[in-house]
Amino acid sequence: SLGRTADAERLWRNAIADGVQNSRSGLAGFLSEQGRIDETIAFLRQGIEAGEDPYAWKWLADTYEQQGRIEEAADARREAIATGTDINAWSRFCHLLESNGRADDAISFARSAFEDGDFEAAEYLAGMLSRAGRTDEAVAVLRSAITSGDPWASGQLAGLLRKEGKTGEAEQVLREAVTAGDPYTGGHLASSLHKEGRTEEAIAVWWSAVDAGDSPGTSNIARHFAEAMLKSGRSDVAEQVWRRQLAAGDHTARGWLANLLERLGRPGEAS
Repeated sequence: SLGRTADAERLWRNAIADGVQNSRSGLAGFLSEQGRIDETIAFLRQGIEAGEDPYAWKWLADTYEQQGRIEEAADARREAIATGTDINAWSRFCHLLESNGRADDAISFARSAFEDGDFEAAEYLAGMLSRAGRTDEAVAVLRSAITSGDPWASGQLAGLLRKEGKTGEAEQVLREAVTAGDPYTGGHLASSLHKEGRTEEAIAVWWSAVDAGDSPGTSNIARHFAEAMLKSGRSDVAEQVWRRQLAAGDHTARGWLANLLERLGRPGEAS
């Protein structure tokens, strides 16, 4: 009813007045759901101008996109990227333009950002080039990013090369990164070797990275590697992966270790 709608809006506005976190975005969403699009846009822009809502560019872009106002949505996504107020801004921006037949515009913008030193732009630029069938350009972008010190580019480049069937080159990229002291590629290299059936080499690389004081990867990489070891009959390695992750301060490791021990029929050790 109109009365309940008015009450809900009043509650949101009171929350804003009281400084409740995310209340401005909440009211914007409420107004949008009511079909009050012009009000939504005006309200979000007011928040941007006042500097009161760091997420307003994201919500504004969402609103424009839902209305099919692609150019305005793209502009708002660009602002979200520039202000760093949306962790997924690059992904949303690229998807928006690619899905509307404007991949070249997205590529041009990402290339310019990468040339200005934005490593995240390199990731999405390479991805778009690859999807457009411009693999050589994607490889060149990632090699340039590696040279510039991008800590994530080696893994992405290796993955791209593997998709192209260039497993030898992919391995070389990862080994060069490990040798150069990249703390994130040991896990990628170990997983890659295991997929090629070189399990003992994979295990050696993993422990070498750990012993060197590097992080062989994120919790997600550790989980995949531990699971691969378990499926290969190396439950001893899987267990040690999680024990070492736990000792290194990985807050997710305790739960994964408990799950593993229960699967191995040792629930008493999982407490």
